[in-house]
Formats: sequence, structure tokens, C-alpha cells
Amino acid sequence: MKLGLLALMLLLGLAVVAEEAASEAANLVTWPGPPGVTPSADYTLTVAGQPVFVYPARVRSLLQPREDGDLVTKRALTPPELAAFAIFDLRGPVTVAVRPTRPFTAATILPQRAGITPTINDGVIHFQLTEPRHLTVLLDGTSEQPLHLFISAPETKIPSPDDPTVQYFGPGVHEIGQLRLQSGQTLYLTGGAVLRPKLPPDAKPTIQAWSKLPAWPGNVITVHGAEGVRIAGRGIIDATQLPRHGWTMLTVNKSTKVSISGITLLDSASWNVNLRSSHDLTVANLRIIGARLNSDGIDLVNCRQVTVRDC
Repeated sequence: MKLGLLALMLLLGLAVVAEEAASEAANLVTWPGPPGVTPSADYTLTVAGQPVFVYPARVRSLLQPREDGDLVTKRALTPPELAAFAIFDLRGPVTVAVRPTRPFTAATILPQRAGITPTINDGVIHFQLTEPRHLTVLLDGTSEQPLHLFISAPETKIPSPDDPTVQYFGPGVHEIGQLRLQSGQTLYLTGGAVLRPKLPPDAKPTIQAWSKLPAWPGNVITVHGAEGVRIAGRGIIDATQLPRHGWTMLTVNKSTKVSISGITLLDSASWNVNLRSSHDLTVANLRIIGARLNSDGIDLVNCRQVTVRDC
């Protein structure tokens, strides 16, 4: 009789655990890593018991000063460091488990105002999330090889890929040239989409007067003289294939009612977001990881009525 009661209690306990796991999994929105992208060698990640793809990202790929102290003219690149990041959306509370591949003794979750104190068990960092927020995991108090977690609420305005006003990029790696958006158009990058801009074979550089270095003027994405343009999604634009000083990632010029949200910009060869002579602009939930000199984040030049938030 006692054995039967214990068995029943065990089954009920397992059922509760399974129900809680299913509830957590329903709170998670994630996307598989695209073929052609090698996952980070530094971390594996599970959220609500589900694997989440971790991307590598170059950081601190700077230029070395010359012996005469000149910080402008030609000098060699220092070897880049690597960070890691993951992208997912949350509807409600979940458990996060981060397994670094290198030995460590302590972990910190930033920003500190998030109030998240992780636990460490058998080389795995555990913590609870109750709401979407962007976080960084540091090991042993150093900023080397961090893990950035880009966590948002699920999207509510996902356009149809069949909409003629939408330039839609689905999951996978897409090599692109330069994109130009007209009034009323949307550029949408779904989760798991990676755009890799590449110079055309006949592209020729100019020589910058101030640095004496070659440059390739232009933009990966241009919005010029347009109104009502939207750039959104959970995808990535990765400019690693562009030489420095290459195209600016995204330029909005002489335009109005433009919104940029949710996408991730990696390793820009020049400025990331250049907003010029425009008004009524919103930049929200934009994620930027830069590696190279002059990879400014968000530059506002002669603009008005601009909102920048949660970036």
C-alpha cells in the first residue's frame, strides 16, 4: 500500500515537472542557426530546456599605433577578440542554462540593475528570467569572451513574404550588394537570416585625405528621400566580408517616418547607423556588436524628433 502511494506521488511529481517544462517552452521563441554559420566555440545555451544557437562575433579588431605615435596612417590590425551572442524572444518566465567551454569559478550578469544572481552547478550557469531584457554574461570578472543575450518580446507586426512592398529575407545566409528602400517599403529579416554584404568585383576604392587609407564609399542599406519605411525582424547583417573603410551599414537621409527595430548589426566596416537631415525616426531594440575603428553606433546628424530606445 505504501509503495503504491509513493509511486503515485512520484508520477504526480513527474507530471508537474513535465507541465512546467511545457509551459516554459511555450514562452520561448527561437530560431535554428543557419547553415554556413559556425556556432560559437565558447558557449552552449539552453532556454526552457530548448537549445538556442550561439553566434560568434569579432570584437576589438583595432589598428596598432606606429612607432612614431601616429594613430591615423597605415598600421597593422591587432588580432580580433571574440564575443558570443544569442537571439531569442520571451512570452513569460523561463530558466536559462549557460555552459562555457573554458574553466571558470564565478559569473556575473549585467546590467547589475537587472538584479540577477546566477547559480553555478557542475560548470553550468543557471538563472531565471521573468521578462525580456538584454543581458551580458561575464566570467570571472573579465570582459574577455562575453556572452550577449538579445532578448525581446515576440514581434507583433510580421509582414507576409508575398507582400510586394516587402523585401523579405528568410532563414539562411544571403550574400547581397547594396539595398535601397523606397517610400512605403519594409525590409524584413526573419530570425535565422544572415545578410552578408559584399563589394562587387569591379569596386575600386578612393583614398581618404585625412587617413591616406583606401575607402569604399556607400551604404549597405540606403533610405533617401523616402517616407514610411520600416526595417525590422530578428535577423543579422554581418559586414565581415567588407574591407575597412567600407560601406556604412545603414544610412537614412532626407527622409521621414522611418523605423528600425530588432535586427543585429555585426562588424561594420564603417559607421553602423547614420541618420541625416531627417525627422520622425524611431530606432528601437537595435543590437550592434562592432569590431573595427570608426564603427560608430548610432549617429544623428541634423535630425529632429528622433526616438532611440532599448538598444
